[in-house]
Amino acid sequence: MKKTFLLSVSILAFGLLTSCGGGKAADAGPIGPNQMTMTSTANGEVGITLSGKGDAVIDWGDGSPRDTVALKSMSNKCTHTFDNETERTIRVAGETVTSLSLEKVNMSTLDVSQNPLLKVLNCGKNDLTTIDLSANTELTDLYCGANQLTALDLSKNTALKMLSCGQIKNLKTVDLSANTALESISFQWGNLQSLDLSANTALKVLMCDENDFSTDALNALLKSLHGDAIEGKKIHIAKNPGTNDCDPSIATDKGWIVNK
Repeated sequence: MKKTFLLSVSILAFGLLTSCGGGKAADAGPIGPNQMTMTSTANGEVGITLSGKGDAVIDWGDGSPRDTVALKSMSNKCTHTFDNETERTIRVAGETVTSLSLEKVNMSTLDVSQNPLLKVLNCGKNDLTTIDLSANTELTDLYCGANQLTALDLSKNTALKMLSCGQIKNLKTVDLSANTALESISFQWGNLQSLDLSANTALKVLMCDENDFSTDALNALLKSLHGDAIEGKKIHIAKNPGTNDCDPSIATDKGWIVNK
């Protein structure tokens, strides 16, 4: 029994060490089901983190061998080193990829429309000006901050529970009326001027420090907050133009803690 256990551990360790190994040289053809693509000018080491079931294949778009990743329910990170800033198309394919993190890979485009099973997407700290999430109806967690987005359409993402999109300077407002399952929202360090959360009755945490909310806009935001009995509801509104003159009692009377 002891020998069997040791053998199993050894096999598992070997699998983890080789879960991101070289495969066939890249070509222009499809690399598998549910293919996701991105345009990148990354230079140096970059990483793509995935989770799900089965295998995923990564074509780094520079002629190097493809990497095959043995997916697990926990995150699997695969790294690659580019030796120049040439624009290239990176492709990721896996029938059951449910989580994808592409933070800081110098992306200018991202297409995840072929992966309807995606639940968690982190595409923050890139150069995206637009992102189409209309096919990703299973998405529950979205991290897209520190990009160049000018609009964010989440009308099809009704399962979304966590939204983090701080440090986006070109967004003035976002329509979240379809996202009634949202529990946590972060819009810190942006240029938002208005936000209506009257449909977001599951909300627990809102962070919108350092935006462009006027006094009237903040009061309107506080009025739109739900009054349902959810413990520990918090809203952060520091360093907005209207922070000092708004009326926090609009929210505190509904059980919210207002940090200003």
